[in-house]
Amino acid sequence: MAKEVVIKADKIKKRNKRYSKTKIILSAILLFFIFSFIILSIIYKGGKFTITLDQRLATDNHIVIYEDSIAKDGKRKLAARDLEFMDNISVNWIPANIDTEAEGSHNGENYIAYTFYIENKGEETVNYWYTILMDDVIKNVDEAARVMIYFNGQKTIYAKQNAYTNEPENETIPFYSEKEAVLEQRKDFMDNIYVNWIPANIDTEAEGSHNGENYIAYTFYIENKGEETVNYWYTILMDDVIKNVDEAARVMIYFNGQKTIYAKQNAYTNEPENETIPFYSEKEAVLEQRKDFAPGNIDKFTIVIWLEGDDPDCTDNILGGEIKMHMEIREEYK
Repeated sequence: MAKEVVIKADKIKKRNKRYSKTKIILSAILLFFIFSFIILSIIYKGGKFTITLDQRLATDNHIVIYEDSIAKDGKRKLAARDLEFMDNISVNWIPANIDTEAEGSHNGENYIAYTFYIENKGEETVNYWYTILMDDVIKNVDEAARVMIYFNGQKTIYAKQNAYTNEPENETIPFYSEKEAVLEQRKDFMDNIYVNWIPANIDTEAEGSHNGENYIAYTFYIENKGEETVNYWYTILMDDVIKNVDEAARVMIYFNGQKTIYAKQNAYTNEPENETIPFYSEKEAVLEQRKDFAPGNIDKFTIVIWLEGDDPDCTDNILGGEIKMHMEIREEYK
């Protein structure tokens, strides 16, 4: 005999309430997932890696950036393709030819890669800074992030300093700050060399600019096309010195084939550096007078400037330093 089931009105009412509550809870969870998806979508899809060129560099100095080396379509802002999701990988999984395999966006599995160019279309040599900023960090992801930069073929990897040891991660340079992963300056660079690395024929090999690796060389002439014999002064002035680079600087002058090397006096012994004439003053590396420059005479100068690696003051303390010089030829010394 079938069991009789009795359903009372109050039980039905309570069941309807439970169904109602279940619908509300399920709807709320579904709504939460929808919002979560939207938020995550913004995080993953909205954060494109962009490269922006300073307006003053673009307008005043005619610097352009582009991702296609053939078309050279200059822009002020470039954007790399984003990734839906990025999992962790090993640096060894990144292709060895990542710097040369493509231009523009060439992302791989779990890494972003972008290759672009900066060109100076102006008429002056300029310096510029490049920085990679971290706009937002969630759940300390920056602790494991890596930024690899190939600059003219030279690879450098940046990472946040190890949180436990406070030391740089293996084979990396620490992030510059909490907000800046990278901050570097692109400038004319000169490393130290030795005087005997400069070609023996430096005075005769060329005219005008004939710089070599880590030295500046320039050859020019002065001619007296007048009708009187005159005297003149020539001086090489140091316009700016940063981090005491002048302590290791050398100025070699060939004057009508006669070689002279000038250097700052040794900071420890107060004696001239080996086989050099001391700089004339703190601001003037060279000051000399040319007497009896007769009509028709031609003087030949070759100027060579370098940082002497054999100088006791050529240490890591001057790394990142700068020195600026110029030469003046005057009728009278003032």
